[in-house]
Amino acid sequence: MKGKNLIVVQLEAFQGFLLNKKIDGIEITPNLNKLAKESLVFDNCFYQTAYGGTSDAEFLMNNSLLPIREGAVYYQYAGNNYEALPEK
Repeated sequence: MKGKNLIVVQLEAFQGFLLNKKIDGIEITPNLNKLAKESLVFDNCFYQTAYGGTSDAEFLMNNSLLPIREGAVYYQYAGNNYEALPEK
């Protein structure tokens, strides 16, 4: 994948079944549908966040690590240096 760009679209409170869904013949998510047609779509994901909610989801995506059970990782361990996806 050298020379390619990685764009991650992470949506909060979005259900994957809405992709390519139509109501009265009109697409619900036309722009996401266009993007999904030329992208990798991971539709078998499991809820892994804890008390951190959105920040836990961002932590998971960027670091490939599970969050802590109580509180938000970025707050509880703010001094840690993570080798995260944006650095690559």
